[in-house]
Amino acid sequence: MKKFFRLIAGLLLWGIIAGLLLSYLAPFINPKHFWPIVFFGLTFQIWYIAGILMWIPAFNRGLKRGMIMTAVLLMGLPYVHRMVGFSGDKNPGEHNLNVVSFNTWGFGKDKQNPDRIAQFLDSNQVDFATLFELNQDYGKVKPKTLPYKRSNAVHGWYCGVQIFSRYPIIRSENLPLPSTYSDAIFTDIVRDKDTIRIYSLHLESNRIKPDDYHKMKQLNLDDNYQVHAQGIVRRLKQASQKRAGQSDLLSQHMSTSPYPVIICMDLNDTPNSYAYRQLRGDRSDSFVEGGQGWGATYQKPFPFLRIDYILHDPYFRCTSFRKYSGINSDHQLIFARLTNR
Repeated sequence: MKKFFRLIAGLLLWGIIAGLLLSYLAPFINPKHFWPIVFFGLTFQIWYIAGILMWIPAFNRGLKRGMIMTAVLLMGLPYVHRMVGFSGDKNPGEHNLNVVSFNTWGFGKDKQNPDRIAQFLDSNQVDFATLFELNQDYGKVKPKTLPYKRSNAVHGWYCGVQIFSRYPIIRSENLPLPSTYSDAIFTDIVRDKDTIRIYSLHLESNRIKPDDYHKMKQLNLDDNYQVHAQGIVRRLKQASQKRAGQSDLLSQHMSTSPYPVIICMDLNDTPNSYAYRQLRGDRSDSFVEGGQGWGATYQKPFPFLRIDYILHDPYFRCTSFRKYSGINSDHQLIFARLTNR
């Protein structure tokens, strides 16, 4: 019996190490070529916590196993930094550019939310804001300090993306993506003598709702459970593959930009994903550079996933990154202060 438990413990240890290594590889493998890798990237935090819990038991099974587990956990620290911020505020430069990105969730069906958003933009001296999933039936956002506006209306009452700028917009174009429910716009603004290109991106959704999690908990392990689970897996597979194609197209377009680039986006994917790696490239992640604390931005059914980002070219540095949950949505508003290097 003792040998049996030692065998199970050994298999568990090596299984966790394998899961961690696969989660590290997830950003480098296109889901179109091997889609199961998506699940390892999505569950990176679970694998890492399991690795920490098995760290001391690994040493109990021998110095070699303990050192291997230590090395694997150290390899994951850059990935941990994408979920937990250690930077905090830095000294601001002379030319701050205050940027907001926010998925409004159709205003959360709250008629007060348009006014709350406008008040936030005005009181925080925001220079550029991208708002996703606006429901015009619940009102319009009307900030007083942002005179320039660009809207992308797609389905009548539904406004896919709305952009507000303190600075003149000299060019703005929609970028076609291979999905009906995704949005991509680039906007060129002129600030002083600088022209900046800002991409506003809302990539393919997994279409998994809180109800799906509740059904998974309530259903018995029968045929209905299997059908429901297969539906969730199928949606994750299809969405990740679509995002991979979208990120490839967008990355290629960004490489041709004649101006410094900022990206405001609801990626619908984690930092351990192929799409994130493609779009980040050699850019900085504002949260990693200027954020502090737990980075999750998607709030339902629990605050576990970080899927909203403000990325920027090395031309900028982030002096401060904040999240704000005072407006009813399934996402948190994210707010970065950028300055020229």
